[in-house]
Amino acid sequence: KGRQGEPLSLKVALSDEAHWKLEPAGGATALALPPFGDLAVSLVYTASELDTPQPLTVSVSHPALGELLYAASGIGVEPVGAAPIAELASALGQPASGQIAFRNPFDRPLGLSIRLEQPQEGRFRLLRKSKHVKLEPNQLWQLPYAFQTDDIAEFSASIVLDGAWDGRPLSWTFPLKGVAVSRPLLRPITLRTKSRVPLSRELTLPLRGLELAEPERFSVRLDVAGDAAAAITSTLQVTPLTQLLAAPSLGVSLEWAPLRPARATGALVVTRASGGCWRYDVLLEAEDPEAEDVITIAAAINKPAAVSFTLENVVKADAPFSAFFTGDTPAKFAVSPAAGVLSGNVGTTFTVTYSPDSYGKPLRGSLVIDTEDVRWIYEVRGTLPVYNPPVARPPPSGDARLGPSGSHKR
Repeated sequence: KGRQGEPLSLKVALSDEAHWKLEPAGGATALALPPFGDLAVSLVYTASELDTPQPLTVSVSHPALGELLYAASGIGVEPVGAAPIAELASALGQPASGQIAFRNPFDRPLGLSIRLEQPQEGRFRLLRKSKHVKLEPNQLWQLPYAFQTDDIAEFSASIVLDGAWDGRPLSWTFPLKGVAVSRPLLRPITLRTKSRVPLSRELTLPLRGLELAEPERFSVRLDVAGDAAAAITSTLQVTPLTQLLAAPSLGVSLEWAPLRPARATGALVVTRASGGCWRYDVLLEAEDPEAEDVITIAAAINKPAAVSFTLENVVKADAPFSAFFTGDTPAKFAVSPAAGVLSGNVGTTFTVTYSPDSYGKPLRGSLVIDTEDVRWIYEVRGTLPVYNPPVARPPPSGDARLGPSGSHKR
């Protein structure tokens, strides 16, 4: 544990850096011991021998702590199991390529023979003519392969590397998965609406390349990337109009109720239970909402006037906000508060001030209040007070008149 008031940067030395690495763990980026705290580290071992221990001594030191020594030992065993599955998606009828990476773990050359195992021939192929390779000690080697199919389905295969160590046979297995992807539409589906104006659409999606002996289960999802992904996926619902997949098309219902402006591209992805999928490109655009209200403020020259209103968050939860005017709004308008937390229960009160300093025609602008999920827009109008000129009173009844001296005459 750290004993000082500041983190202690540790000096670390390994007795065998060829086979061992020491790395910070838990998201840390440096080997620094926090005050009165612990430091978690990861010790990574890469074997270069079989059944032979490879010891390690770790030295951790700092002037305030002295030196701490740790001992470890590793031993290499034969490869067990397989590497993680490498998935490769291919457009229907078009080839796609990938590669596996293998490093010779031994301190001496390693000869390998290469074979491709696949239950259904013809979908995968190796992009290397020779079926044998010799790797130098610790050499990193990459083996390219290709996948192609005319069927909307999912296929599997394995690349197996066979070698030997001191006469002992060894094998490394790399499982592959190929997925056929069809893009039946030439143009993207366009969904466009104003914020907080729900949009409903029913679509008929063609299922190109689908061949079924009987109806099959499937799933539908919306695939959107970018900054607007969370805002769009949380407000757009996709509902299939049938529970089983059947040629030649699939009907889906879309309900989109965006709460703030957003623009993104994505895809509707239909995946059959037996593998393979269809992607339908989608362009989504939510425009600025209509103005919530018109705020009219009458103020005399050099005499500011203000109007206040209360806004409640529609999602019924407190949320940070920013309030500002659009760039075309005259600087005679101001809003307070310009930032804070918008209440989802009792609302937040905003005050808009208009401060004219010269005569002229009425001014207009737009006030925007933004949270992460919702946008509101208010039209603001600044005017001068209505001038009502005095009205002359009629003379009193009767024939009394004022004389030149101001006295009454008869």
